[in-house]
Amino acid sequence: MKKIKPYDQLQAELLLTRQKIAHLERLIEEDVAEIKSSLDPLKLAGQGVKHMLSSEKDGVVSESISLTVDALIKRLLLRRSNWMFKLAVAFFLKNYAKNLLSRNAGNILEWIKMKLRTNGSIRSKEYYDRSTSHSDWES
Repeated sequence: MKKIKPYDQLQAELLLTRQKIAHLERLIEEDVAEIKSSLDPLKLAGQGVKHMLSSEKDGVVSESISLTVDALIKRLLLRRSNWMFKLAVAFFLKNYAKNLLSRNAGNILEWIKMKLRTNGSIRSKEYYDRSTSHSDWES
């Protein structure tokens, strides 16, 4: 700690200290805002679902597409075909479906959100029937 003798030095040191405090407060506010944005649960859940939809190798949806194409193409539609033809057609259809899904993952998520919102709002409405609202049931 340095020794301050004249009043001017005291005023300069006080100004410098206040500036340091203001700078540190701004840094703390920025850190808190960054932590809040990184821990937003809805954002994390949305990113997880989007990653699951758009992942071409390990995604749940990607694996379900592979299983569906195998079941439909190899075992149902092309069951009497040559094994090489079945393999080639299944390979191309899997790649096409996965690429289509990965390119349109955002649109698919928006469509699902829209459907969930409309269904949720219909269920939450209470319907009021005026025809029986003024009936006297005890007469």
